[in-house]
Amino acid sequence: KNKNKVSFVDFSIQNQVLAGDQIGRYVEAFGGEAGISVTGHAVPPFCEAGDTVHFRDDIVLRDGGIFSEITGMMDFNHNVIRVVPIKTINRPLNSKTINVDGIIIVYSSVLNCKITATNDVYLHGLVSDSDISSMGFVYFMTGILGSTSKVQSTYDIFSPFVHDVAMTSLKGNIYIAYECLHSTIRAQGSVIIENSFSDGSIFSETGIRVLIAGNSRSGNKTILQLSTEHKEKDERITLDEELKEAEAELRAHFAEKKRYEIRNFAHNKQRLKTDPIYVRYLKNERAITLRLQKIHSQITSIRSFIADRVSQILVTEAVHAGTIIKINNKELTIPHNETYASRFTEGSFGISRNEYV
Repeated sequence: KNKNKVSFVDFSIQNQVLAGDQIGRYVEAFGGEAGISVTGHAVPPFCEAGDTVHFRDDIVLRDGGIFSEITGMMDFNHNVIRVVPIKTINRPLNSKTINVDGIIIVYSSVLNCKITATNDVYLHGLVSDSDISSMGFVYFMTGILGSTSKVQSTYDIFSPFVHDVAMTSLKGNIYIAYECLHSTIRAQGSVIIENSFSDGSIFSETGIRVLIAGNSRSGNKTILQLSTEHKEKDERITLDEELKEAEAELRAHFAEKKRYEIRNFAHNKQRLKTDPIYVRYLKNERAITLRLQKIHSQITSIRSFIADRVSQILVTEAVHAGTIIKINNKELTIPHNETYASRFTEGSFGISRNEYV
């Protein structure tokens, strides 16, 4: 294989480790330094001394190194480093139910099976009439088909082709390298199909891109639907709740600090600067203030994103008559076959369609 090329069809595992392997080096955390803003004001460090990562039981620290005690795949999430166990199956699976705490890799075909994993799923052979559920990513190396097939993943899903499948990514994207037919595709992120999509529906909260949409000869509906309102509303509600909690915490902190100051240093405020409890109050106050600044920044970013957002569906080669385009609460049915690239966006009075170059 050419080392300077990346294959988007051959999904190989890159971060597998063996029991006893050193996977890193441990360095004690140290505090950041204060900086200066463009207006000349002091900016406190975002990282306090003592902020650190945590290790699961399958990781051991020895002589400054980080070692894995089991064979598996590395995982780093929410400041926790761990090695996820891997279950490997080399034989064809037929009418099996498999539950895995970790990652599962099947190197052969899967027929009429139910597979559930708490982490990623890698299926190398053809998957037919099966139910696949993952709390991580799902990779189909050959493809999946069958009217009873269902796929649900917390994060991204990759497949060369998809036929007659109900496929859902709760928090990620869906990427199909070739074609997708007679299927229902749902993703919180983007849906990208590098070839044709017809006789089914796509629902995305971020964006849709397909090469060819619809099939005017089949008589079945092809629906491309984009809805961003629900996602933005959820993000705003979550941040507003976090902001209220942080503001209430800061008010309570100010009141408690003031009571301590009056109770202990009413007549000698100079001693406040060296009192360890009061210094801790100041440190906590700075941490809460930084959290408030971060939340305010996120709210500003979301408002800017909403104002500047262009929700779009791209059909990069052809769209067939009868294809239904939906963006939020607006809908457009394509009246006749068009053989040029199209960009569909939400306009003031409906869905706008422009030639895409």
